[in-house]
Amino acid sequence: MESSQGKGPGQNKRFWTTNKDNKLIEALLEIHNEGKFKAEGNFKAGHLTAIERYLEVQLPGCGLKAKPHIESRMKTLKAQFYIVHEMLTGPNCSGFG
Repeated sequence: MESSQGKGPGQNKRFWTTNKDNKLIEALLEIHNEGKFKAEGNFKAGHLTAIERYLEVQLPGCGLKAKPHIESRMKTLKAQFYIVHEMLTGPNCSGFG
């Protein structure tokens, strides 16, 4: 059986599967569409807890916590998004756009 939690010094590290990423994005879309946590292009306080609850329903027993797991993954996805966005829309778009 595949483990989703690292061992050793970084014991809080989680290995995110494509399915978990998809469910995280679904959760973000869900809370965005609800409108409860929207605040001028960002999310209000408490959104991480709402995402944690959503993921626990969608992925029973996943054990993902708002801090550090979800917060860290969102930071990583945001950084990756901006890299790709810059490649596609930046002034030096390397011929992609």
